[in-house]
Amino acid sequence: NVLICHGLIDSPSTSGVARLIFRPGDMTIVDVETTLIPRTNLEHIGIGTLSSSFLFGGNRRSHLEDIRPEVHKADGLQILTGRDEWLWRPLNNPETLQVSAFIDKSPKGFGLLQRNRSYDVFQDDVNRYERKPSLWVEPLGDWGEGVVQLIEIPNNAEVNDNILSYWRPKATVEAGTEATFVYRLYWCWAPTE
Repeated sequence: NVLICHGLIDSPSTSGVARLIFRPGDMTIVDVETTLIPRTNLEHIGIGTLSSSFLFGGNRRSHLEDIRPEVHKADGLQILTGRDEWLWRPLNNPETLQVSAFIDKSPKGFGLLQRNRSYDVFQDDVNRYERKPSLWVEPLGDWGEGVVQLIEIPNNAEVNDNILSYWRPKATVEAGTEATFVYRLYWCWAPTE
């Protein structure tokens, strides 16, 4: 079964359209095509935006009182660079806002991954964090130069998403031009290789 959705983008700074094709299954795949037509110059846009939460885990123990060993929907940002290098950046719940940028050209993929799949890691009968899917973005076509941006926001409640990641193109999208981005999203246990 396939579900196709169309969307209109309309804001003071840009207009555009989006088409999403959903293919549910053991691995849910969504093909996304977005075309932006800016009304003003866009110097900072985010493509393939992902969000998640990281309260504490691994070697980053919480100041919060909690009997569970780890609390997070994802434990790291993984990137497959345009040069076929795999990068792994563990997530953190920082004391102050943290913004990281991973410079790349023509990235092959990036995602917020949940690598721990054992109940014993989380010991949470309600949220079952070991069952949370990872989300992987695979660019289709050449996205050029830019950065994979990672934003980590201080967080004291596991219900709040405090992790954001997206592709930020280096080039400004000029007013009156068209910029199209095509990519595939995978809700999965691990990224495709």
